Amino acid sequence: GASLREIARQLMKPFSTVRGWLARMAERGIEGMWDKKSTGRKKILNQSDLKMFEEWLYTDPVTCDFQSASWNMDMIVVMFERIHGVCRCTKRTLQRAMKRMGFSYSKPRPIPRESASLEEQQKFKNDTNEEITRLYRLEYVIVVADEAGILKGSAAGYGWRPKNGCNTIQIKFDTKSVKIFGALTADKIYMQIYDTLGSDAFIDFLKKLFKIHGRFVMILDNAPGHTSKTLNNFIESMHGKIVLIYLPSHTPQLNPIEPQWTVLKRLIAGRDFKSEDDLAYAVNTLIDTNQMKPVKLWDYLVPSKSRKAGIL
Repeated sequence: GASLREIARQLMKPFSTVRGWLARMAERGIEGMWDKKSTGRKKILNQSDLKMFEEWLYTDPVTCDFQSASWNMDMIVVMFERIHGVCRCTKRTLQRAMKRMGFSYSKPRPIPRESASLEEQQKFKNDTNEEITRLYRLEYVIVVADEAGILKGSAAGYGWRPKNGCNTIQIKFDTKSVKIFGALTADKIYMQIYDTLGSDAFIDFLKKLFKIHGRFVMILDNAPGHTSKTLNNFIESMHGKIVLIYLPSHTPQLNPIEPQWTVLKRLIAGRDFKSEDDLAYAVNTLIDTNQMKPVKLWDYLVPSKSRKAGIL
C-alpha cells in the first residue's frame, strides 16, 4: 500500500528507477524483472536518427528551406516531423543528444568575406609554428599584439546583485574613447594608453617591450599603423632584434589577445566616467592590480618542442 515515492525513499533509489522496476514486473512478471537478456527500455533516438541529426547540424539550414544561418530547437523538431511524421522525443532529449555529439548552443563570430580561407589559415599556423620554434631556440620572446578603443560610456555588464535590490545602473553613453596598445606573452599582458594609434605611438610601445624582454617576435594584424614606412624603417634599424609576423587578411580569430579586450570591456562596463582621464586611470588600475588575467597563447603559437616538453 506504500506509494512509489515512499518505496524509493526506503530503498534509497531514484523514483524513476523504482517506477521502471514495477513497470517491468507488470510486463514480465516477478521472474522477468531481472532477465539478463533484457536490454531495458528501447532508446528513443537510435543510431540512424543521431547520424541523420548530425548531418543536419553540419549543413546550412537554408538548404533545408529555413531562412536562418544557424539551427535552433524548433527547426530540429520540424525536420523530425518531416521525416517521421511526429517528433518522438522532447526538446530536452534532443538537447542532451546534441551535447553528447559535441554540439553547443552558441553565437558564431562573424568573419568578413575578405577573410583568408581555412586552408590559408592552416598554412599560416603551420608556417608560424615552425618560425616561432626556430626563434624560440634563439631566445626570442613570443608576443601577440593589437590595439583597441575603449568607449567612455558603455552598457552595464554581468555581476552579482541582491534579488530584491536595485537592478538598474545609470550610465551616460559617450562616443569618446581611450586608445590602448596591448601585448600578450605566455604569462603576462601589457597595455599602454596613447593619444593616437599611429605608427609613432606603436614604435614607442615596441621600444618599451624591448626594454622589458629584449629580442622578441610579435604576431599582429595588418592595420595601417603596423605596416607604415616609418615602422618598417624602425624594424630595419633593430637589425633582427624585433621580428614581426603579420596575420592573414581579416583573421582576428587567430589572435589570442582579441578575447582580452572583451574581458577589459566587461570589467569597466556600467561605470560613469566623468572624463577620459578617469577611464584611463581605471584601465591602468585594472592592469596594476592583476584584475585582468592573461589568456593563454593558442597552440599554434607555442613552440613544438617546448609544448611536448612542458616548458610553456
